[in-house]
Amino acid sequence: MVRSLDLPKSDVVLRQVAQVLERQNRVEYEAREFTEREAVEVRLQAARILRWVSSELPP
Repeated sequence: MVRSLDLPKSDVVLRQVAQVLERQNRVEYEAREFTEREAVEVRLQAARILRWVSSELPP
């Protein structure tokens, strides 16, 4: 859906979303918890994604 909107930097954001989902799936299917470092990294990526989405929404 994001790709079809042809928004600036959407390719970068889509890669970030894919990385977050990949990590989430790995933790889920390996039946282990995030390390603190992984949790911090995922939180930072999610914050970047949220900032980008917020910047693209109309006021």
